[in-house]
Amino acid sequence: MTPVQARTYLLSQRKRCSLKWRCREPMSRWLLDFSVQAPGGSSVHAEGFLRVLADSGPPVGVDLTVLVPKDSLAAEVEKMLCSRGIRVMNLPLGGAGTWRARLDRHLAVPAVSWLLASDVVFVPREAAPILCRGRLVVLCRNMKVWRRDPTLRSVHEVRWRLLNLAGRLAVHRAARVLATSATFAQSIPVSGSRVSVVYHGCDLAYADHARPLLDGREFRVVCIGTLSRHKRFDVAIEAVSELRRAGQPASLNIWGAEGEANERTRLRRLGVELLGADPTRGVLPHADRLAVLSSADALFVGSSFESFGMPLVEAMRTGALAWAPASPLVDELSAGTAVTYREGDPVDAANELLAALLDAAERRLRGIEESRRFTWRKCAATTFTEMEKAGRRAMS
Repeated sequence: MTPVQARTYLLSQRKRCSLKWRCREPMSRWLLDFSVQAPGGSSVHAEGFLRVLADSGPPVGVDLTVLVPKDSLAAEVEKMLCSRGIRVMNLPLGGAGTWRARLDRHLAVPAVSWLLASDVVFVPREAAPILCRGRLVVLCRNMKVWRRDPTLRSVHEVRWRLLNLAGRLAVHRAARVLATSATFAQSIPVSGSRVSVVYHGCDLAYADHARPLLDGREFRVVCIGTLSRHKRFDVAIEAVSELRRAGQPASLNIWGAEGEANERTRLRRLGVELLGADPTRGVLPHADRLAVLSSADALFVGSSFESFGMPLVEAMRTGALAWAPASPLVDELSAGTAVTYREGDPVDAANELLAALLDAAERRLRGIEESRRFTWRKCAATTFTEMEKAGRRAMS
């Protein structure tokens, strides 16, 4: 959508709602830009956030507009949002991840904000459009924008520097900067007074008990995440191999889309070599995450190079052991319930897990309780509080 097309579309929408605009003078006009919903954490965040919004409605005194990609919302969610007086506008732009799509949004989203006379604009991504009207609130959630991926090849260095520059411009322009964890917030180059932590939520059902551990069967391990080198799923394969070497039967399933060329091939070969079978299982639909995690004994996390770690929280919620590298982020999210090991060391990972089996039931129960801190309702409420702060600063 070009700025001209956006203007034509908005004017048609505004004409249809002209009576509403004349009859109600809101305290503030807010724009939520969910026009980017890439597979994974981005789409899960959008769905969880918008479902809460559809259930509770906008904050009092706020005229709210939501931008979404075409055909991205479930029909019942869009209907509920509209019934709450929230405008839902489809932004028919290209998919996430391309420079063309980023440029289109850097033009179209500001055009929307100016035509709606927005006071506050919320953008849940680092490469936020800096020409928007009103106060900008940016949610940072991608560690790769702020810290160079240690597995990044030199050919991709220019791309990373451009993304880093886009992120720096956005947080410099923003009135409020939100981070998905306190650990991650330290990586964002912005003054602490403008940064707040807003945890992602989790929509999986709570486990109602700590299930039996082994009873002589194999220990079932899963990994969930994009197949990229920085995820270190190779360490998971080696750690499961070490469990078997120590006499503990174990299996491994790695779920995720291929994020880097040849990474699945590399993991498949290593799995066949050490485990005797290909451990990769392809993309895990969100609707199947509960079943997969509920049937697993542990979720393995291979890297601390994360901004939040949604699978770790989901594992805690469903009663699976979180098996992750010792790091400030894992400590922040799991509050000591995770089985931790020296990052990159599969032998230490296997030894720590075997030692933790003695108190696994207690860890699981505490993990379920700790996971109650992470809800989409709390995520949405905290986000709106930060938007209100930005709006009050604009009015002062």
